[in-house]
Parts: sequence; structure tokens; C-alpha cells
Amino acid sequence: MLTQKEVLVCNFDVQPDSFMKISAMFRYYQQAARENTDALGLTFEKMLEYGKVFVLTRMKHRVYSHIKGYDNLTIKTSSREIKGAIFVRDFAVYNDEKLVAEATTNWALIDINTRRLVRPSVYEEFFGEKTALCSFEAGRKCDFVQDTDSGEYLYKVVYSDTDENRHLNNTRYTDICIDALGGVSDDEMITDVTIDFMAEARAGEELLVKYKRVDDTVFVTAENVTNGNTSFKAEIKFAKK
Repeated sequence: MLTQKEVLVCNFDVQPDSFMKISAMFRYYQQAARENTDALGLTFEKMLEYGKVFVLTRMKHRVYSHIKGYDNLTIKTSSREIKGAIFVRDFAVYNDEKLVAEATTNWALIDINTRRLVRPSVYEEFFGEKTALCSFEAGRKCDFVQDTDSGEYLYKVVYSDTDENRHLNNTRYTDICIDALGGVSDDEMITDVTIDFMAEARAGEELLVKYKRVDDTVFVTAENVTNGNTSFKAEIKFAKK
């Protein structure tokens, strides 16, 4: 089932240059996805009764036009398909009927007691109608080759970063990346973001974020120094305004 959500870009969701933060768009995506599953009868509370939860594993997001504060956006979302152990959800964002951004996401279904993967096809009845809203697929995994030119940034996950699943919320990852880079320069905009969410991080744990820029792309990887897991990898592309 396709659903859509109307969003007014608030002033606290923009950067110093008045353009919308990527993390804000990810929050809008997250809420649109939640409202979509709620409308299907698969609420968060119902999922807990079933003992299962969807966990975001990969997101690829692309921006085509500037999005500013007080723009009125229409966000459409729908299930694209179920591929084995992966549930695919798409998003399309319109500003005055013009496509300004789109994204595709991969999700895994986890048993909250065993933490094991469950094939999302068990909920096929909820996602019988599927619509491809995004023109691309999530593609390959992000790659990061560590070398001596890599910059480093240490981040400690705090209580306000966490969500109902009691881990670092997925919408916070891009903020951490941008903070590691020292922000976005006034003459550039972010056009593409791909993130692989590899292992959850909890309040009190520390992430060692390493990054390097090659031409118009920044490659990021984060190790959870508390438990030794790789938390996430990301690729962020920039273009001149």
C-alpha cells in the first residue's frame, strides 16, 4: 500500500545556510514508514506482541533540488519487494509536484528475543501491494579503505540519541558524519548519502569515526570501540550549489 505524508520543513530542521539537513529528511522518512505500517495494521505495539521488529540495514538517498525551510513537501512511501531476508521500502519526495529527492531502504526482520533474522515474508499479507517509487536500488555495500590520510572523530552515544529500540536512532548517523567533517561548506550541497547500518550502538558506547574525502565523495566508517564491532559505513557525495 502506498501512503503519503505532508511535511512542512521547520526552521530547526535546516542548516546554517537555510537548506534542510539530511538527517531531517531521514526523520521524515522514518515517520512516513511508521505511518505506513500503522495503516496496514502492523503497529510497533503489534510487532512487539509478535516478538519481532524491523531493523534498517541500508539506505540510499539522493537529492535533485535544494530543499529549504518552510518548503511544503509530499513524501510518498511503499513496499517495493521482499527479497529473501530483506524487505525493501522506497520513498519519493515532491515539492509543488516536482520530484526533489528519493530513497530506497533495506530492512531486516529480527526476533527480539533471539536476535536472529526472520524472513519478512511471514508478513507478506500486510505488503501484498508493492510499488517501486525509487528509480535506483540500494546497490553495493559502502567501501572504506583505511590509510594514514584518514581523519578521526570520537563520538559518545548519549541518551537523547536512542529510540524505542534502545539503540542509536538511524536518523542520527548522518549528523555524526557531518559533525566529524566539521559541517558542510557554504558553496556545496549533499546530493547522495548511502549508509550501511551494521551493528547497533547503545547509550554510553563510543564510536571512532574515520573519514576521508576523494574528489566529491567522503567515505566514512565507524568502529564501536566499546565492543569492537563496526557500527556503520557511509558514502556521502557533494556538488557545488
